[in-house]
Amino acid sequence: MDNEALDGSGYGRKGQKQATEGGFVEDNSEHQPLNCGPINENGDVVENESDSDVIDGRRIIEDDKSGVVPISCIARIRYELRSSPFHTREPCGRYIDIRKTFCPEPVRSVLLVRISFFLIMLEILIQNLLATSPDARWFFMAYLTHWGLVVALAYQLSALAGMVLRRTVMVQTQDGNDKCNILLLISWALFAVALPAEVILSVLYWALVHEQGDPVSYQIVMLHGGISVLLLIDGFFVGSVPLRIKQVLFLMVFCVCYLLWTVVFAESDIRNPDKANNDDAIYDALEWNRNPEGSAILSAMCAFVVPPIVFSSFWALSLATRRIYQRDVGGGGGSGSGMQNNGGVISNDDDVEELSASLVPAQQMM
Repeated sequence: MDNEALDGSGYGRKGQKQATEGGFVEDNSEHQPLNCGPINENGDVVENESDSDVIDGRRIIEDDKSGVVPISCIARIRYELRSSPFHTREPCGRYIDIRKTFCPEPVRSVLLVRISFFLIMLEILIQNLLATSPDARWFFMAYLTHWGLVVALAYQLSALAGMVLRRTVMVQTQDGNDKCNILLLISWALFAVALPAEVILSVLYWALVHEQGDPVSYQIVMLHGGISVLLLIDGFFVGSVPLRIKQVLFLMVFCVCYLLWTVVFAESDIRNPDKANNDDAIYDALEWNRNPEGSAILSAMCAFVVPPIVFSSFWALSLATRRIYQRDVGGGGGSGSGMQNNGGVISNDDDVEELSASLVPAQQMM
């Protein structure tokens, strides 16, 4: 059988036979991406492509638009559960482009956006603090809303510092073993907490705290929804923070810590200066002394049910915005030639020739 030619993008043409373990898989699509197969059906990383398993009758392939490997959700979750919470290697074997992910270009525009977001959050914090009665300012940080705002501010500050120090906060080796500086790791972890926490506290506020007839001001809207929008824009559209499944633990720890604080407050002699009655509760929905069962049920939901649901939604969104290096056909990753974020298209002529040569033995057997 005559060899099928490869077009300039590195894709096999219609009717091309692709080799897999134990046989061949017919590819009848118009433009099917070539295989990379670096993980098996259990989500395990396989260094040698010939050792990888076949999933659904074929090897893992790259999506031609986002560069994200179209593997099953279960396989991806298994892979992430067996990796570090801050791993930079994707299931396809390629590595996160740290610079484009955390410190994208154009630098001046990104700096302007992040400075603006930071100043907006800082202004909201200051205005809310000034609006609090002087006698009750010591109680300012007792509320979940302000916990979330402080975490969001910390993330925004770390993201801004990452842009300013973008030349020193990352180490990217030639073999693709990308490493993040401690500053980027902190920023990564803070984002994993800040965005879903802001969404959760916003939903809780409008569902449990805000009552019909209560005033709705700019400060209230920004505290309970607006900050979430700013974090969403910064994390997924300005940058492209790759959330990892294991990072949901950071969010759950944050929620548990706050709920434990409400228990400590209820059992202590501290009184809520913002409440004339029932001053042993921070929120009416969490009255541990008067309604311990209801408070326990709500706390369990807010600590172990809601966070994974909200986090998984943003985890799925982060897959679509991920910026990764192009993977060398020979198995290498990193910043070598042909490592551009071009949506999974092989731009190196040597790679195309190597792929073409790898198909010859399979075609000669026909």
